[in-house]
Amino acid sequence: MATKVVQLTDAPQLISTKAAFIDGVNNEFKFAFGTTAPTDLTIYHTAYKLWSDGSLGSVYAWNAGRMAVRMVVSEALA
Repeated sequence: MATKVVQLTDAPQLISTKAAFIDGVNNEFKFAFGTTAPTDLTIYHTAYKLWSDGSLGSVYAWNAGRMAVRMVVSEALA
């Protein structure tokens, strides 16, 4: 797995297109699956950590509150 750090903002960002473990480092984040970035930001899930096998589509995430969220993402290499 390759690991990267992502700083979330209020706008959805593409986090991963494949299998990944996502850690909000003790902060909650909003996320949605899809082929494109979500436009209706009232429809989302929340989590502190997320495992995705990639079968539900790309993962898009954005900040869930006022605090900055530093996210650590480990993706499958293939």
